[in-house]
Amino acid sequence: YFDFIYPPLSAVLLAIPAFFGKIPLYLVLCLLNIVAWWMTAQFSHAMAGSGRKPNMWLEALPGIVTVTFVFDMFDLGQPNLMLLAMMLYGFWLLRSERPWLAGAMFALATAIKVFPVAVLPYLVWRRRWRAVAGMIVFLGVFLFVLPAPFRGFQHNATELKTWYQGMV
Repeated sequence: YFDFIYPPLSAVLLAIPAFFGKIPLYLVLCLLNIVAWWMTAQFSHAMAGSGRKPNMWLEALPGIVTVTFVFDMFDLGQPNLMLLAMMLYGFWLLRSERPWLAGAMFALATAIKVFPVAVLPYLVWRRRWRAVAGMIVFLGVFLFVLPAPFRGFQHNATELKTWYQGMV
């Protein structure tokens, strides 16, 4: 049984708006979901689009089709839409030949919720070594260095070990 199922960085990031109360926390999370929804559309169009402005209905169709899922993101407080936006931004950075920043973005998504780590074997398979190095370095920073001043190095390491054993 876990008190908190996410990695320590998520606890630190959620603690900042939660410090001000439930309403500011909910407002921040809703704003993040709105921004993530918009950024997902922008990155998807930038990476798959032809450079032309799509028809209004083509722009609206993904939102209409996925509105129930997006509502669940708002209702349940799940970060999946935000993680999708981060992953798309990482792939856009990778395509723009900024592998260290792409690795950092993949690491940030992984440090928030573990399933984006699945991009690591893809980066190895594609031999994007700088992105792999960036992801590993920044994953260490996001999992060990950033939460440690708030949670203590020993407590952070113990929580990471417990979380890792529970997830694997």
